[in-house]
Amino acid sequence: MKTTIPEIDSKTIRLLRFPLIIMVLYVHCFGPGEVDMLAMDYSSLSGMDCFNIFRVFVTRVLCHVAIPSFFIISGYLFFRGTTEWNCEVYTSKLRSRVKTLLIPYLIWNLIYLIYIKSSSNPFDYVAPFVSDMSVGDYFASFWNLIIGETGMTNWFGQPTPNHYPINFPLWYVRDLMVLVVLSPLIRLFVKHTRKWGLLMLALCYVSSIWPNYTGIQINGVLFFSVGAYLGVHQIDMVDWFRRHRRIIYPVAAVLALVTLYFGSIWTTTGLRVYKFFVLFGTASTIALAGGLARQGKANMPALLSNSAFFIMAVHMIEFCQLGDRLYRLIFSPESALGLTICYIVVPFMVAGMCIALFALLKKLCPPLLKLLNGGRV
Repeated sequence: MKTTIPEIDSKTIRLLRFPLIIMVLYVHCFGPGEVDMLAMDYSSLSGMDCFNIFRVFVTRVLCHVAIPSFFIISGYLFFRGTTEWNCEVYTSKLRSRVKTLLIPYLIWNLIYLIYIKSSSNPFDYVAPFVSDMSVGDYFASFWNLIIGETGMTNWFGQPTPNHYPINFPLWYVRDLMVLVVLSPLIRLFVKHTRKWGLLMLALCYVSSIWPNYTGIQINGVLFFSVGAYLGVHQIDMVDWFRRHRRIIYPVAAVLALVTLYFGSIWTTTGLRVYKFFVLFGTASTIALAGGLARQGKANMPALLSNSAFFIMAVHMIEFCQLGDRLYRLIFSPESALGLTICYIVVPFMVAGMCIALFALLKKLCPPLLKLLNGGRV
């Protein structure tokens, strides 16, 4: 039997989709050069130091709640709409995700593979993996061709690298598809272990002690399971997170500052604190958005909400670089203030170009857009 998702949860999810994808753009638009936060002299900060602190805070701390929030929403929507679970329900949901996830995932990775192979100057992050590709590498492009975060370790000091498809933002879609396939096991797990199971997964997440297999990374498993727990037990998502807001808001704020001070995931201490921030920061994000939705103070146009998946899939195909080059061509920023404005503006320029392409396809060729965007128009 199907149940209705509470209106406040639906409003909150619609409200969150576009801001979360803007956060993803900020994660991918850090700008040139690395920043050593531990070497920062806070007694005599220059304008450039302030710019670097700001972009580390936004890109490498604050915006890392985006993908966990998407996983929670996905898990919640997958289970919240039904009280029954059987083979028919499971296969129906799988068939639906073929259209909304699998087909767009394959198409966008193929598009990006063609784009990269035809480019004379591929991006630095992907160049080592596409310079001399074997037949196996072409297949791996759709699963785990790119290796990243090779310096990250768990509490035992063991390396925990991540693996990405060639269109690397779509690792989220890849992991989500695996979780959907495993959804009967996840449902049994959250149904019988309840909050204790979530606490166990949270411990695995913060310690990074988890089998390092592509597609079942702990960040996806944990946050999808949080959403699944709420959906399986028919718990209203917004109410559940807002119930704890007096605790999670201040804790998230303190952890964000500590994570910033230690340089986020690029230092051992920063990585340890960062994991705790993501837990509380993600909860705070949903609680805050739920509060805004409940008060009716924020509404998201359908065009922006529906284009979120499209922006995720297309933005790395030149749009991030094009947005940065356009801004620099027009304004030629050299000062710390100019660079800060550039950093703030470019992700919105990128989003604007992606939305313009989305709107153009919607007008000229709706069937193609439906195919590329999983039916979301």
